[in-house]
Amino acid sequence: MLAELSIVPLGRGEHLSSAIAEVLDVVDRSGIRYKFTPCGTCLEGDWDEVMEVVRLCHAKARKGSRHVLTTVRIEDEEGESDKLTRNVTSVEERLGRQLAETGGILDGHDRGAKVIARALRDSGMEVIYSGLRQTPEQIATAAIQEDVDVVGLSILSGAHNVLFPEIVGLLKEKGGADIIVLAGGIIPDKDIAPLKALGIREIFLPGTPTQALVDFIKREVVERVGG
Repeated sequence: MLAELSIVPLGRGEHLSSAIAEVLDVVDRSGIRYKFTPCGTCLEGDWDEVMEVVRLCHAKARKGSRHVLTTVRIEDEEGESDKLTRNVTSVEERLGRQLAETGGILDGHDRGAKVIARALRDSGMEVIYSGLRQTPEQIATAAIQEDVDVVGLSILSGAHNVLFPEIVGLLKEKGGADIIVLAGGIIPDKDIAPLKALGIREIFLPGTPTQALVDFIKREVVERVGG
């Protein structure tokens, strides 16, 4: 079976960088097959081992009474509705709460992205918001077509080490090597320096004042155009 897992912080002031790093370590050490996607982490294995990993990840993210939303989308190869119902009930029992109903993985943290977009527009910048669940190819193509100065990326799924470098590489391939790439979201401290070395100009963690982002962009763009 396949299970797509996403863990999203809820409320204000939730800083889960260390917890997300621990969650990814749980997945990695489990030995289960997995891959990162723009919407979360896809786990593959038999039902019991996958759900045990989900339970451990949820528990790790909630450590210290943090508020998180754990969303799981299940793809059952046999397609038996009664078996799937039993499986969902089993997940709820393991997590100790009701599963959220969703048509897809909830990596949706667009409220913060829209706040940032509004702050940038209010400062006089033109902002093109591409929306949720964009692929690296879509982001890079849009940046080139719109002739942007800056690309801002945000992710909570833990796939930053895979997706951010891919976007930087695609921008270079498409002639956008001079585009400033900024990132935010849940980024563990240990990943910041490697991401910067790969081409991310700056990383803004939760709690950063929007004015700090505005000032940084203005300063960097001025230097980029030589003014």
